Amino acid sequence: MTAKLLINNMRMNFGDRLLFAAPQLEFAQGDVIYLQGENGAGKTTLMKLLAGLVAPSSGSITATGFPARPWWRNQRSVLGRAIYLHQYPYLFDGNVKRNLTHGLKFIDDDKKTIDLRVEQALEMAHLQHLINRTASHLSGGERQRLAIARAWYYNLNC
Repeated sequence: MTAKLLINNMRMNFGDRLLFAAPQLEFAQGDVIYLQGENGAGKTTLMKLLAGLVAPSSGSITATGFPARPWWRNQRSVLGRAIYLHQYPYLFDGNVKRNLTHGLKFIDDDKKTIDLRVEQALEMAHLQHLINRTASHLSGGERQRLAIARAWYYNLNC
């Protein structure tokens, strides 16, 4: 079964203003979404809704076909099923490797698997040569690539 996010009769309001409405939408794992619109049209809000970071004013967004891991995730919960990367990603103090591996205490993989996935994430983001660089010294593009690598790494494990 393909993992999906399902939207049913969703509406998003800000006060009396209807930002957008979606009677029915379906996004399958691996889909690429292109959003275009004017400032204030709701692009960021929609992405936050899909990532489970905010709730719609009405209607529902549910997840289906995803594994139950990790322990904190409800099978039909949207939280963590789609990844939202902010334009200015949050980075932890320390180097690139620490930023990539900060949440490993929540993952029960063995050291060999962790090391392999870290290597894959760094390679995918073209950050191998920056593994020991302090995150605060990265360029804007390098910060984005690190955030993408971190999302990719944790998505493999969830």
